[in-house]
Amino acid sequence: REVKTKPKYSLGDQVCAVSHMQSGHHRLPRYIRGHFGEIVFYHGAHVFPDSNAKFAGENPQHLYNVRFSAKELWGDAARMRDTVSVDLWESYLEPE
Repeated sequence: REVKTKPKYSLGDQVCAVSHMQSGHHRLPRYIRGHFGEIVFYHGAHVFPDSNAKFAGENPQHLYNVRFSAKELWGDAARMRDTVSVDLWESYLEPE
C-alpha cells in the first residue's frame, strides 16, 4: 500500500514495543510488550489489521521485522544466542 509518511525507523534502529494496548483485536503479542529489540527488515506499508478488523478502513502502516533477544524477553533462564523475530506495525513501536 502507499502511505504519505516515510518510515520512522531504519535497519539497525533499537526500538521498544509499546507496553499498553487497547482491548480488542490487535497483533502485538503480550510477551513482546515493553521490551527492546532491533529493526532487522522493512516490509513496506501494509493494511493495518487492527483497524481493518473493525471495519474502520485499511489504515496502511509501515511494517517492520523486529528481533528480540531471548534474554530480553525471558531473562537469565534464556540462552544467550536465542532470538525471537516478530513483524510489527509502526504504531506498535517507540524509539529506544
